[in-house]
Amino acid sequence: MSFGTYRQYDSRWGRKNYNGSSSYATAGCGPTSCANILHAINPKITPVTTGSYMKSHGYAIRNNGTAWNGIPACLKHFGAQDVRQVDKMTDVFKLCSKGYVGVFLFRKGRKGGVTWTTSGHYVAITGYKYQNKKHYFRTFDSGGRRNDGFFCYETQMKGLIPRIWLCKVTKDAPKPIKKPTGKYSGAIPNPTLKKGSSGPEVTKLQKFLEWYHPQWKFKHYGTFGANSHACVKAFQYAEGLTPDGVFGKKSYAKAKAYKAKTAPVSKKTTTAAKTSTAAKKTATKLTNAQKLLKKMDELAWAYGTAKSKYAYKTGAPKVACKKAMKKYGWADNKAEMSDCGNMASTLVRESGVNKSFKALHGVKTAFPKTEKGFTKVLEGKKIPNGFLKPADFIRYKKNNGKQHAMFYYGNGKVCEASHHNLFGVIRKDTKRYNSQSKASTIQVFRPKG
Repeated sequence: MSFGTYRQYDSRWGRKNYNGSSSYATAGCGPTSCANILHAINPKITPVTTGSYMKSHGYAIRNNGTAWNGIPACLKHFGAQDVRQVDKMTDVFKLCSKGYVGVFLFRKGRKGGVTWTTSGHYVAITGYKYQNKKHYFRTFDSGGRRNDGFFCYETQMKGLIPRIWLCKVTKDAPKPIKKPTGKYSGAIPNPTLKKGSSGPEVTKLQKFLEWYHPQWKFKHYGTFGANSHACVKAFQYAEGLTPDGVFGKKSYAKAKAYKAKTAPVSKKTTTAAKTSTAAKKTATKLTNAQKLLKKMDELAWAYGTAKSKYAYKTGAPKVACKKAMKKYGWADNKAEMSDCGNMASTLVRESGVNKSFKALHGVKTAFPKTEKGFTKVLEGKKIPNGFLKPADFIRYKKNNGKQHAMFYYGNGKVCEASHHNLFGVIRKDTKRYNSQSKASTIQVFRPKG
């Protein structure tokens, strides 16, 4: 498989404007890394191709570079298969051993004699090997440092990678299609069907494919030919399967998931079935704290870190704040671009902890005295070390009348909105809730249930 060897500073695009404030040479590591991966699918894809996509879809951020969520979106748009963000290194090793490639985001730092970046930098990962009980990744660095080749994760990378996106690439990847959202009322064919197959099962398959993607049409039903082979490959690609054109057991399982449910034949339910269902419900039930943390991830990563390269310091840009305000009906709040009470009440309301909360513009009104859904566990001038638990709600009541609210995310991080250009930012700020303890009353509320 042939990957690209594009450099950001290539004379063909190096001096071209990328994000309105910088050129490809200085800020184009995102589109260039994507182009180096996507070259394996289509050699005609260049950094200009991927850069144009980033710019037209709002991922090229002025004075910042490329938005984090622009990387997976770009890879998927140009045909990469099974694009995913992977957070655990054990999963990264496992997937890369199976041929997955992708993009690593490096933060500022030097390790094992290797300087990856002095700010933030995307690097294409095109290979992997396990040797002498250590993990090695083959990198292609599009920047001026040219850190190309195999590098050891444990001695030269560990601690410097905040985000990893992996995918599969194949030369004959079909053109991306939009997956259907409804349910299929027809019959699902039985496997295995492939080139040369014929009969009523092939007809069922063709009718399902026509429903799956209305642009696919078959002139002759019942015969599995080149057209059916190509459509099955496109279906497999869209569903994250290996596109071999054979409608086998895995393809059947994906197709069956679209089948409309039929009414049960009998209302009788065995004791074993009831027990199994009850066990599943119990296993999947989340506590209120878990619900809040899940919602924190959705809000903070969507409007904070995913839109900003240095989210712990600068948060989301104004465009992301406006988007969040519009979504949650806060557009009338012209005094500030974001509000801690708005964010806190949104988390509580949308997580399901308390559905009656409304997005109001102050901590007092956002959290009334009853504190429904929470138990007050602390009020004083200081929070003892080790006291906080994930999803705890922290409120300042300063002597000057001002207030501030935030959630404890865990591991020394808080989730908050505080300035005109911040919304839903998870910041590493262990001592923030004690920084003005002499002039404040601090309250901590813990989720019930």
